[in-house]
Amino acid sequence: MDWIRKEWATLLVIVLGAAIQLYLVTRPIGTLIASILPDDAFPYFKIAQNIVGGLGSSFDGIHAANGYHPLWLLALLPIFKFFATPFPNILAIHVVLLVQDVLNTATAFIVARILARFTANTWIKTLGIIVWVLNPFLLYQTINGLETALALF
Repeated sequence: MDWIRKEWATLLVIVLGAAIQLYLVTRPIGTLIASILPDDAFPYFKIAQNIVGGLGSSFDGIHAANGYHPLWLLALLPIFKFFATPFPNILAIHVVLLVQDVLNTATAFIVARILARFTANTWIKTLGIIVWVLNPFLLYQTINGLETALALF
């Protein structure tokens, strides 16, 4: 509890970053496709859908696929198992992006703890976490449906 009282500014920035990403991941699927999700994310989604559908590691259901980050695909499997809807799996995609928001928030807490090892100054730590959490590049690239958020975590 003492850490929360001392680090209120850092926590506020982390919550703000999580809220911004939550806003972004709840946009309509058309907006996500146009501005957030790169085309490379959709093979992950389709392969995860095929695996949970019993078609194995395949994009088209016929030929084997192996050009993906296996840990990220493994993380996608329960999401596509429990949240899949008929094509285009909009709910599952939103849940994937929500999981990435959670990973980013956890990463921000880790970065805050690392910064705390190097300085006791609250404002320097807060500035460091602002650079990490509110960086527009990271705000978008860590909710892209790819393994980025997991790799940073």
